[in-house]
Amino acid sequence: MKKKLRLSKYLFIIAFIVLGNVSCEQASGKKESSGFQNDPEGFRGIRWGTDINSLKDMVFVRESYFLKRYTRQNEKMKIGVVNIEDITYEFFNGKLKGVDIVTYGTKNFNLLKDILFEKFGEVMKKHSIIDDPFTKYHDKDITKYQWGEDLESNSYIELELTTQSPATSYEYVNISFNSSKILNEWAAFVQKQEKKSEQERLQERKRKAKAGSKDF
Repeated sequence: MKKKLRLSKYLFIIAFIVLGNVSCEQASGKKESSGFQNDPEGFRGIRWGTDINSLKDMVFVRESYFLKRYTRQNEKMKIGVVNIEDITYEFFNGKLKGVDIVTYGTKNFNLLKDILFEKFGEVMKKHSIIDDPFTKYHDKDITKYQWGEDLESNSYIELELTTQSPATSYEYVNISFNSSKILNEWAAFVQKQEKKSEQERLQERKRKAKAGSKDF
């Protein structure tokens, strides 16, 4: 489930960067701006773009979607008073692109929202419902807050709560911290690879169609 949710998140981020088309609703009295306060240059002492070979406390976990993922030895699994289930460091071409953080529960989501609002400033709430055929409960209700949406800041930060409809006890909370620069590079690379794959599929279909026509 966690892997499928993360894949959906990555697909959304790519679409967001490429198309620049995200629907949102504005929280009362809050205005969207191009920058945000305390814009970080990395995460917990590691700067964006740091080479993986210079980090000796990273443990490789997996590779997917052109990203290599690591956990960090002796990681502090708390943000404020919130217990964190998982913290994963994501590297693109060997450089730190971002950090993916997972916990559960609406209570933790609200606590993290307060922490991030105090640190980075208040931003607009966004809400959407998407159909996910991978799950028993197809409709996913998503609430999120984003900082650095113009991707011109050092970082792009996203706090997201995902629940399922009809209502269940499932409440998935995700925070992602990303280098805006490397996130852009990764999204452009993924888009290029997807176009290449689509062209290869079309060529293969044409080849099979041509080979089949010779049988008659």
